Amino acid sequence: MEPVVGLNRDTYVLWVCRQIWEELPRVLGSGLLFSLCCVPSFVLFALGFLAPTVFVSVLTIAPGWAALLAGQTNIVSDGALPTIRFDCAFRHYWRRSTGIGLLAAFPVLAALTTLPFLQQSVVPLVVWLGLGADLLGMALLAALLLYAFP
Repeated sequence: MEPVVGLNRDTYVLWVCRQIWEELPRVLGSGLLFSLCCVPSFVLFALGFLAPTVFVSVLTIAPGWAALLAGQTNIVSDGALPTIRFDCAFRHYWRRSTGIGLLAAFPVLAALTTLPFLQQSVVPLVVWLGLGADLLGMALLAALLLYAFP
């Protein structure tokens, strides 16, 4: 691809689409590898093991997501960054991404422990407050993770 000249808000979308089209095998390959990272968590979730699903997600999906974003950033950088493979990025970002994943896992696990109390005939106010705090924490963390992972 020719060097980027005159990249502005009018030409950005067309340039990114062309860049992704030219690197489509890498885009699809990294997407497939990320999907493979999600398989263990999916199997545990399908079997009904919710708490282990959260822990396995922290160990596999979070670093896989970081590796996928690193590869996608590399693709749209048009050679400005050195090429990074998915497995190298997975290992490189594993520690940081699992730390961020553990941060996100806390409100999810708290909500999983709160949900069984909703089966009572009269649900105490403390349970509703705890569930609301969990949902607020998950919403705040979702917003923070949008900026933390890239």
